[in-house]
Amino acid sequence: MIGFALDGIDEARRKLADAVRPVNDRRIGTHAAEVLEPIAEDARRLVRKRTGRLEASILVAPTFAFTGETDGQSVSVGVLDAGGDGVFWGHFEEFGTVFSRGSPFLTPAVYRNIDLVFTALGKRVGEDMTGAI
Repeated sequence: MIGFALDGIDEARRKLADAVRPVNDRRIGTHAAEVLEPIAEDARRLVRKRTGRLEASILVAPTFAFTGETDGQSVSVGVLDAGGDGVFWGHFEEFGTVFSRGSPFLTPAVYRNIDLVFTALGKRVGEDMTGAI
């Protein structure tokens, strides 16, 4: 008969639980707010500047600020129309209208920075997990 024994399972489970504990919605939201900033910066550079109000409205903020809906701790980057400042035309600038072509600024910024964002987010979450072990 062949025997097989594996020791240390309980310790491995404990360490895995300790590694995952610091990774929660709030912590990931904090990291996301930091790593999404390059997209916002790039979008601010790319947006056509007339009055500067649209450029100043490109922000990284909790998704709630953009949508008004509660969805946990998620973070978004985009044009924030909150506060009644009248900056509502960001989507017209991005996608165009039946009368004018769009001048995309957010979409190219996302595509130019998406690898950087996921790499940075993965690194920060990994550091949280490694630091917990």
